[in-house]
Parts: sequence; structure tokens; C-alpha cells
Amino acid sequence: MNKTTSLALSKGMKTLGVKQESEKYWEKEVGNDFKWHLVTGNIDWEPSQMDNMNVFSAFDPSELGEMLPVGCITKKVVVYKNCKPTKKHAYQCWRGHNFTESFEAETMAEAMGEMWCYLKENKLI
Repeated sequence: MNKTTSLALSKGMKTLGVKQESEKYWEKEVGNDFKWHLVTGNIDWEPSQMDNMNVFSAFDPSELGEMLPVGCITKKVVVYKNCKPTKKHAYQCWRGHNFTESFEAETMAEAMGEMWCYLKENKLI
């Protein structure tokens, strides 16, 4: 299972202005089948050059934890169906005591990334 933000979420985060600095990146491979690939390590471009390119930071939970404000909590939760627990698990990221700002996803990175987007879109960070 992928432990970074998905390509779609990574694109959205870039659109919202997140710095393109991470350990992993989504990159469209030229020459093969032009599919998106997750690459690790140093890339050939400076972060400032990436603004106009089809390269997107793929953030992991530790990187997202640095970007989210104090008070955001992420936990692994059991998924319920018809009021009964299933064998499936999800990750939930919330802010505040009343859980009004809450996102659930299959991976921790996705839940945290969705929270970052929400906070940014609503000018809370």
C-alpha cells in the first residue's frame, strides 16, 4: 500500500501552494508509456523549476505532520458497516475537540493531506 499522498491529492496540494519539497515525487516518465511513477530521492530539477512541470511532491505522514498545525490528530480506526465493525481499517485525521473538521482515508498520508487542503482552502493555515 502506498504510504504517500496520491497523485490526485499531490496535484491538489501543489495547486494550493504547498512547497514542492519531499523525499518522493510523482513524475511522468517520458519515453515508456507516459505513465505516472513514484520516484525517490533527488530529482534533476530545483524546486523553483518544478512550478511549471508535471512533477508533484508525494508527501509521507512525517512530512505532513510538519505541515499541519498543532491540534491535528491522526489515528487508525475500525470501519463500521451497519453498526458492526468490519475487518477493514482506515485513518482519520481531525482538528478540534468536536471533530467538525475530520477526514477519513485508506492511508494516513491521504487523511492528513486532505486535512491540509481543507485548512488551506479555508484560510486556516
